[in-house]
Amino acid sequence: VNDDTTAVLEVVTHYTTKSGANVPVPCVSLLDRNADGKVTSLRVYIDLAPLFAQIGAEEAGQPETVTA
Repeated sequence: VNDDTTAVLEVVTHYTTKSGANVPVPCVSLLDRNADGKVTSLRVYIDLAPLFAQIGAEEAGQPETVTA
């Protein structure tokens, strides 16, 4: 989404845990600009729940990849 003042970017970042599990983590960034096109704010939102679930499973001795 881009309306000349705010741009929204949705991505999936992939983390690798110590055990080698690949964990997709959803992220959204919002970039606000003023009338001159200069950035006035950047907000990044990351849902780390899938990563923490995987790390918790690995620490509990269940290293299989956890799915959301």
